[in-house]
Amino acid sequence: MKSYRDLDIWKEGMHLATNVYKLAKELPEEEKFGLAQDITQTAVAITSHIANGAETKNEKEYKLFMDIVSGKLARLEAQIEIAKRLGYLNEDETNNVFKQINLIRSQLSGLHKDLKTDAATN
Repeated sequence: MKSYRDLDIWKEGMHLATNVYKLAKELPEEEKFGLAQDITQTAVAITSHIANGAETKNEKEYKLFMDIVSGKLARLEAQIEIAKRLGYLNEDETNNVFKQINLIRSQLSGLHKDLKTDAATN
């Protein structure tokens, strides 16, 4: 079996986390322990939950981790939107993050379909 490190969704999660950390550095100093910390923690949690889920041997637990990833993606999207509306991030920066989030959502959807197909054939 492949390692979680071989999964495209994990690799994309790593790109997202790296980009979010770069964006967080652009936020004002007064957001260091607020919004900046929230968005970086959420981005790290996305990748971490993908890794956790991939390493579990229980399909039900795996699905739970992927559901958590879905929620974390929504949370990050909301946090980035708040930063944008406050004028901390520009349209291009936020659009790039939103594209990455949508790509991971698409990959997550593909994983869900694969699980349903596997369950139906077993």
